[in-house]
Amino acid sequence: MSEFDNKLVEFTAVLDEFAANQRRQALAENKRQKITYVRQIEGKAGMSGSQIVTEFVVEDGADSEEIFGRLVNVDAATDRLRAKVDLAGHYGQMLNKCGAIEIAERELRGALESYAVQNVAHNKSRRIERVGLTERQKQEIADRRSRIRADLTAIDEVKRAAEECRRVLNGKDPFVVLNDEVERRLRLLRADDRAVA
Repeated sequence: MSEFDNKLVEFTAVLDEFAANQRRQALAENKRQKITYVRQIEGKAGMSGSQIVTEFVVEDGADSEEIFGRLVNVDAATDRLRAKVDLAGHYGQMLNKCGAIEIAERELRGALESYAVQNVAHNKSRRIERVGLTERQKQEIADRRSRIRADLTAIDEVKRAAEECRRVLNGKDPFVVLNDEVERRLRLLRADDRAVA
């Protein structure tokens, strides 16, 4: 550490001690109580989380409405921070799925080329040529394409979740966002139910 860094650490320690002394004096002189609010924000998919800690002082005997009123803005900011952490995780998931699809498509092209070579070699020794792919080959191709479609559908789901996070980041109430998603899914389920009936 440089001398400047050492001085900065010392200065920060002095400020922290001063702030702690001021809090203790304020509590002792005015019969106030300190409220500490802690909220854990967990990371997704290997991302680190964080902890939000807020302290404030209220008059001794303050009612729950006053305390809740002080927490509303902190809680809203924490919701936005949570949405930011989640959004980063969603983008990571989408990029991973895109990579998996790229690999699967390369493997699919390789399989098609390999099947073509195998089928040409097989047909050379036959009087009657087999046209196209075998049933097993067709099934393997269909399975690969099905997995690619499933990954694309998964990306669409994660994109919807990312959009929900953006709405929260823009100040929308997280419970309104969740309710909107529940309503959207219920409409789809009801439409599917009518289609089946």
